[in-house]
Amino acid sequence: MPNLLPPALGLPAELDAQNEAEALRTDADSLERVPLDRKKNGIFYTPTRATQILANWAIQTREDSVLEPSFGGCGFLAAVLDRLRTLGRVLPEELVCGSDVDPDAFVFLGKLLTGDFPDHRFLRSDFLALTNSDFPTRAFTVVIGNPPYVSLHNMEEEQRSTAVRLSEVAGVNLSRKASLWAYFLIHSLSFLDVNGRMAWILPGSFVHADYSAKVRDVLQSSFRRCLAVQLEERLFIAEGTEENSVVLLCEGYGSSQTAEIELARAKDLNDLELTVAAWVAGKRAGVKWEGRASLALLPEPTRTVWDDIRSRGQTRSLGAFLKVRIGIVTGANKFFVLSEQNANAHSIPPECLQPIIGKFAHCRGLVVSDVDLLRNREAGFRCLLVDTRGEIEAKRSLVDYLNSYPKIYKEQNQTFAKRSTWHLAHDGIRPDGFLSCMQGDGPTLVLNDTGVTCTNTVHRIFFESGVDNCTQKFLALSLQGTFAQLSAELEGRSYGSGGLKLEPSEAARILVFEPEISDPDIVDLAFSRADELIRSGDRSGARAVADELHVRLGFLSPEEIRSMNNALTQLRESRRGSRTEKANV
Repeated sequence: MPNLLPPALGLPAELDAQNEAEALRTDADSLERVPLDRKKNGIFYTPTRATQILANWAIQTREDSVLEPSFGGCGFLAAVLDRLRTLGRVLPEELVCGSDVDPDAFVFLGKLLTGDFPDHRFLRSDFLALTNSDFPTRAFTVVIGNPPYVSLHNMEEEQRSTAVRLSEVAGVNLSRKASLWAYFLIHSLSFLDVNGRMAWILPGSFVHADYSAKVRDVLQSSFRRCLAVQLEERLFIAEGTEENSVVLLCEGYGSSQTAEIELARAKDLNDLELTVAAWVAGKRAGVKWEGRASLALLPEPTRTVWDDIRSRGQTRSLGAFLKVRIGIVTGANKFFVLSEQNANAHSIPPECLQPIIGKFAHCRGLVVSDVDLLRNREAGFRCLLVDTRGEIEAKRSLVDYLNSYPKIYKEQNQTFAKRSTWHLAHDGIRPDGFLSCMQGDGPTLVLNDTGVTCTNTVHRIFFESGVDNCTQKFLALSLQGTFAQLSAELEGRSYGSGGLKLEPSEAARILVFEPEISDPDIVDLAFSRADELIRSGDRSGARAVADELHVRLGFLSPEEIRSMNNALTQLRESRRGSRTEKANV
C-alpha cells in the first residue's frame, strides 16, 4: 500500500498505529523488527546447531515417532531425519509428521524429501485445528519444534477462537495476553504417547510472562521432569528479530508425580549442549524453579545478601509511593508529535502545539526543566504535540493538516475509534514525573518541573499525597542505586535488542529504601550531583552517588553493594546476550 501521508511525516500512519499498539502489549514477545508477514504468522527459522541439539536429546531410539507442529524452514525436520538415520532407521520419514500454514514451508519440504514423500503425514493446516485422527500416527513419542511467537491479538479471528476453545477444553485458563506458542504447547500434549518427550525453542516470555506460569503448571503436572535453559545467545538475528530464547525439554509424559522444573542459563549453543548432557547424566544442571526466574538464578552469596536486606524491614515497593501509568496514546505518534521544523512546514499555529516528552532520551537528567524542553526543540527533536483541544475551525492550516490524514487509515485505527473526537490526543493530565519503560542500563525516574506530559513510549508517574519534594528526590536517587537496579532486573524482562522492559505493574514492584531523612540537605546535594552525572552520560557515576548515600544512611554496607553489583553485571550481560547470524532456510 502506498504511503499517502506527506513526506515529512515519515512512516505510513497504519504502521505507526501498529507500533503504538505494540508498545501497549504486556507480553514480551519482541517482534518489532520483523517484517509484517513474518510478524503476523510468527515465522522464524531455527539455526541448524540448535535443531541438532534438541533432536539428539529428544529422539532416543530408531522407533521414535515424531511430530513437528510448525515445520517452517524444515530445520527441525532435517535434524530429526538425520538423527533417526544415525540410530539406524532406513526410511525415517515414515515416522515423522508435521503441519504448517505457510506455503513456503512445503517448498522447503519438497527439497528435503526428494521424490515422492508421504504428504499425508505433512498437512497444510493450522496445528490448533488438528486432532490425533488427522495423522496416521495417533500418538507420538516426541513432539519437537519452534512454535509461532505471534500474540493472541495479532491472530486471525478463527485461529484466536480455536486457541481459546482448546485452552478451555484442556482446563487451562490462559489470559488474553497469551502468545500462540503457549496454545501450541498445551495442544501438543494431546498428541503425545505415554512417557513421551517434548523439546521446544520458545521465546523469553516462557520465563517472564505472567500467563506462562499456567503453562508451567500444566507441564509440572504432566511430565516426570523438565529443564528450561535461558540462552544468552540470540538465535534469530538473521530472521529479523532479537527475541531471546528458552530451550524447554520435558520427558516422562503421563507421570503421576509432580515434576520439578529445573532452570539453567547458557551463554551459547556449546554451553547449552553441555547443560543438556549434564541433565541427561542425572546431574543438577540448574536450580529448582521457584518464583521469578532471575531471582532463582542469582548467585547463592547474592541471594543470601538480598534476603538479608529485605528481612530488615527498610525496603518498600516503588508503588507504595507512586502510581505508574502509560503515557498518552496518540494513535499515530508520527502524525501528532512533530519537530518544530515539521510544524512550521505545515503552518500549524503555535497555540495548537504543546511541548511533550516524545522519547525517554529527551529526559536529560533526573529532572525535566523548561530549559530542557527548549533544548529539545532546538535540537530538532519531535517534541511538539498537536493539541486540538478547544475550537479549531477558524485555524485553517490545522484543519487542512488533520484532513491530510488518510481516511482509510483513520477508519482502521482502533485508538481513534475510542475517542469522541478522533484527533483529540492530549488528555490534559500533567504527571509528577516520568519513568523509562525500556532502557539498556536499567530504569530512571525523572521529576517533572514543567507542565508537559509524555507519549506512551514513556511511563507517567503520579506521587501519592504526602510525598514531599525531598522524598521525591530520594526515590529518584534511590532508584539509581545498585539495590533498586538489581530489583528492576528481577522484576523486568529482556526485550528486543536487550533493553530492560518494565510494564507499569512491574515498575511498581521495584524495591527502594524507606525514605527516613533527617537532613534534607544530604539528599539535595546527592540528587544534584547524580543529575549532573546523568546529564553528562555517566550513569555508573550516578549509581555510585546513590550507593554512597545508602551507605551513609545505614541501609547498606560496601560489601553488600559489591555482591549485588556482581550479580547486576551478570544479569545485564545475560539480558543483552550475544548474537548468531547462522540460520537454516
